[in-house]
Amino acid sequence: MSTDRIPATEAARKLGIKPHTLAVWRLRGVGPSYVRFGDVKRGRVYYSAETLDRFLAERTFTSTAAETVKDSARACAPGDALSAAG
Repeated sequence: MSTDRIPATEAARKLGIKPHTLAVWRLRGVGPSYVRFGDVKRGRVYYSAETLDRFLAERTFTSTAAETVKDSARACAPGDALSAAG
């Protein structure tokens, strides 16, 4: 992993989401991997550019058909929006 550190607010901007959404993803364990420095609850959170690029690449599709195939390959977690709709 590279030594670059991107603060959570900048990482959220790069992903096109709000910082609060990124924090919720961390809580749920569905966002990109991160590093926390300092206190467990109030420590600063950082992401690597490599991790963010990989996270985006894994969610990049050429068609909705390709997205559907990838989605059907993963199981819905309890409480997931997809499992709640069923």
